[in-house]
Amino acid sequence: MEKPEFPAVTIITVNFNGRRFLPGLFNSIGNLNYPRDKIQTVMVDNGSNDGSCDLVRQHFSWIEILETGKNLGYAGGNNAGMRVAKGKYIALINNDCIVEKDWLVEMVRTAEQPEKKSKAGAVGSKVLFFFKFIPLEFLLDGGSAEISGLSIKPLHFFSEDDLIKSVKLLGGCSLKTREGACSSWRWRLEKYALIGFPVPDSTKDTEINFDIRPDGNSANLKIAIKKTGNQESMRESDDEFGGEVFSSPIMSQGMHVRITAGQRQYSYTADIVNSCGLEVNKSFYARDRGSSNFDLGQFEKEEEIFCPSGSSLLVRKEMLEDTGYFDEDFFTYYEDIDLFWRSRLMGWKAYFTPFSVARHLHCGTGTEWSYSFTYHVLRNRLIAIFKNGWPGLVLKNYAAFIFSGIASTIFYIMALLLGKKQQRPDIKARFIIFFKLFYYFAKKLILRIKIRKNARAGDSEIKKLLVDF
Repeated sequence: MEKPEFPAVTIITVNFNGRRFLPGLFNSIGNLNYPRDKIQTVMVDNGSNDGSCDLVRQHFSWIEILETGKNLGYAGGNNAGMRVAKGKYIALINNDCIVEKDWLVEMVRTAEQPEKKSKAGAVGSKVLFFFKFIPLEFLLDGGSAEISGLSIKPLHFFSEDDLIKSVKLLGGCSLKTREGACSSWRWRLEKYALIGFPVPDSTKDTEINFDIRPDGNSANLKIAIKKTGNQESMRESDDEFGGEVFSSPIMSQGMHVRITAGQRQYSYTADIVNSCGLEVNKSFYARDRGSSNFDLGQFEKEEEIFCPSGSSLLVRKEMLEDTGYFDEDFFTYYEDIDLFWRSRLMGWKAYFTPFSVARHLHCGTGTEWSYSFTYHVLRNRLIAIFKNGWPGLVLKNYAAFIFSGIASTIFYIMALLLGKKQQRPDIKARFIIFFKLFYYFAKKLILRIKIRKNARAGDSEIKKLLVDF
């Protein structure tokens, strides 16, 4: 792209008490391969009290700060930024991300392609998890086991919680309990498991410590670095290891394990995909394409997607003026599905480019499957369906929500009677959502009528993009 063709772009990030992430993000934006005079950067601060604004004023004076005075969430915060945006395009980036030098220019290049120019409402980048990962293969002879007391060093500028939350369970392992601090979480290992451990600082050795206890009387444990491969191709007989790092029998009382990985082991580290855009199934559950798969070149072509991930995308301002901004009632989660579903009904399209890359800490400023996360995901999905969907889709999903709520509550009560206490934030969330939906459906009824009446594309165009999962 020649310099005269660079259109003006406004970059927006919404911040709420994310001070420690901001230097990484803004330093990476400052190094973009894009003319500085064509970029307006806006930080929307949602009422932070951690000194975020003072930090930006002192060290990043070229960034415009828009203080809302309260937490408007992802939707309201980005809308506030969009209202002051001067660019032809608006790039949205989470505050717990960093971007590569071509992140912006490649999204703009895709949007400006002649065959897409009149249709491209948005372009999404490839989003990788923040760290590179050491893929460790656990082989247990003697049944399953439990891991606890996990710690990863060095911390670098990260917290212990950041690193433990970033551990990727790629097969044969599940989080058993998540009570209290992350260091007190427990994981269950099957006899074969693959786990990705983050490397917080590639200039120093990574030390991984944990306690392990077998479910039976004893077990033999072997841990090896696995050569990078797609998790779907794992098999017990696969012996393509990058080197054994631990081998020992474990007695019933358990033992402490310490693994140190240095430069030799780092040659086996790999990137893991966070999102290559969002895909949606026929019940309008959404998921990130490619999430938790090693980045092996399987997403290396530009293609149409249902919508980009809200953590990193470029949107055409003209599209927003045509379809409206994010629905602020969503606060956070599913607001991207709602916006781009609306835009598709108005004839706009969304694309993915693998040549634009962002790295995302993921839940750096939120906790996945906390009560708030669960409440907003469950509620907002149903509101998006009510606003944009055909009648059969609305009725089917509302009925399924009621049925699953009843079933979940019954199973939860049965478990309590058997003395098994479960962490189920969805139970409370479902009860509250059931009653609040009467309010939201009434509030969105006129908007639903307008969206459906003014649609330029039929539901058949939406259905073409739905996938099975």
